[in-house]
Amino acid sequence: MAYDFDFAKVFAQFQYVKNTITSGDITMKGGQFGVSVPMGGGKVLASYGHTRSSGASDVKRHSWALGYDYELSKRTDVYAAYYSDKLTGLSRGDTFGVGIRTRF
Repeated sequence: MAYDFDFAKVFAQFQYVKNTITSGDITMKGGQFGVSVPMGGGKVLASYGHTRSSGASDVKRHSWALGYDYELSKRTDVYAAYYSDKLTGLSRGDTFGVGIRTRF
């Protein structure tokens, strides 16, 4: 689902997955929310997601991202983004990326 408020675009989704396997069923429920806000000739992008499994697996995952996308032309943009991901029982993973993208 997405909606454009003119000053910002918001995005949301929900998912439900059930795996039936011999070692025990696993059910996963997850949701994600994001926003894109025009700022300084580009867009600030933010997203948060949460997933929880139950049954044979009991794991939680929290992920969030923050980025900026700037269009150089109709077909080319540059971007920078940071992503953080935390899974139950594991240390947090962090990723940072920058790049240039061209569409053909």
